[in-house]
Amino acid sequence: LKPPPRSPPSPSPPLASRLPSLMPPLAAAASRGAGAADAPRGAEKEAEEEGEEREEGEEAMPPRPRKTCEAKQDICFFAHGMGGTARDWDLWVEILAERLPTWKFKPLDTLSYGCGFMKFGVDALASLAASEIFCFIQEEQGKYPSKKLTLHFVGHSMGGLIMRGALSHLVRMLEADLPEFGHYLSLSTPHLGIRSSWLVPLHAWRNLCCFTGLLTRQLVQLSLADCDGDARLPYLVALGDAKGSHMQALKACRVRTCVSLVSGDSLIPMASGLMEPDLAVAGPGLLASTRWRFEQRSGIDASARFEASLRGTWHRDLAGCAAADRKPPGATQRLLGALTQLVAQLALGMWALLVAALALIRGREDMAKTDNFRDSSSVWRNSWDGSSRFPAKLASDLDTVHWQRIAVNMHHRPLPLNKHVFLIGKKSEQFAAEHAMSRQCNE
Repeated sequence: LKPPPRSPPSPSPPLASRLPSLMPPLAAAASRGAGAADAPRGAEKEAEEEGEEREEGEEAMPPRPRKTCEAKQDICFFAHGMGGTARDWDLWVEILAERLPTWKFKPLDTLSYGCGFMKFGVDALASLAASEIFCFIQEEQGKYPSKKLTLHFVGHSMGGLIMRGALSHLVRMLEADLPEFGHYLSLSTPHLGIRSSWLVPLHAWRNLCCFTGLLTRQLVQLSLADCDGDARLPYLVALGDAKGSHMQALKACRVRTCVSLVSGDSLIPMASGLMEPDLAVAGPGLLASTRWRFEQRSGIDASARFEASLRGTWHRDLAGCAAADRKPPGATQRLLGALTQLVAQLALGMWALLVAALALIRGREDMAKTDNFRDSSSVWRNSWDGSSRFPAKLASDLDTVHWQRIAVNMHHRPLPLNKHVFLIGKKSEQFAAEHAMSRQCNE
């Protein structure tokens, strides 16, 4: 038998016409492939669940603790002195921000008005500073609750006393949330007050601050004459009381440093700025060249980087000094210097006669009411040069904690514009060469 003849195969349609019919099968195949790919994952999940069921009743292994690095944040607060503003710290913030990029720097803004001449007392300013610092800390802790804060405090002139007074307020306000206290640094701060012996006319004018009690408590507190007859200690004496809350808060700081100029600062003598009444360091002469250097230092580890960088030589910013400053003085300059000294001596002599007359009228040398407190603070003493006069109790109590003391010698020929702001580098109150030396010193 012969097989039936085969019909010729029909031609297949083109691929373009077959795509619509092929799309559903391809989609189904793709879904089957995806399910096949996910099958091992589902199997693994089922195996894990079965393993958990098999281990039911057994004690679960505690999770392995993860090693986490605790975040830290350093915050540095700055307090300016009398008549200053937060802009006084522009040079410091510029230098420190470059060297410590992870730190935060906060010059206090609320002190500008109260720090005006004959405005708020030091105790009121300390309370204002503590409130501003407290608000800033609360804001930081709200943003970064897991960070460990370390606080540093820098104060210039009266600002150093304001910071010391603010520390005890912070301890009371923060309580259990109190951050760690790092470095306390004072620059030209009158820790022993601004009083002096009447026999030193260059500094004795500050004793007249005792007469301003009817107008403000600011100068009266700085001159240690703020006793009100209720057996209360002067504020600076209470601020330095070894058993008081202020000194206990100061002891919480890891490091305490005070820096002061050797001579030429008519507002703050070195004896009060360094709390070293018996320290004698020779200052530069009137005709000395424009220069600066670190002088006497104590309390600093000899292996510290600061000590290792010093060579005991004069540091000078030659680019900022005139060519004449680098040459020895001529005959004309020596004559002008002698005339300047003669005029200064005559003026100081007339001032000495005036203050002597005031002392006789007053009937006693000390303007402070020392009879109002009958402890050792009623014993007053002078520094070796008479530039500072203070209660013996104040100096002894401040010396119960460890201090790093740094004396800075500086001279700008013939006279600086404002030597009191040298350590902060306030450009608006300095000559060009003077500010250049301040920048070099602060760096």
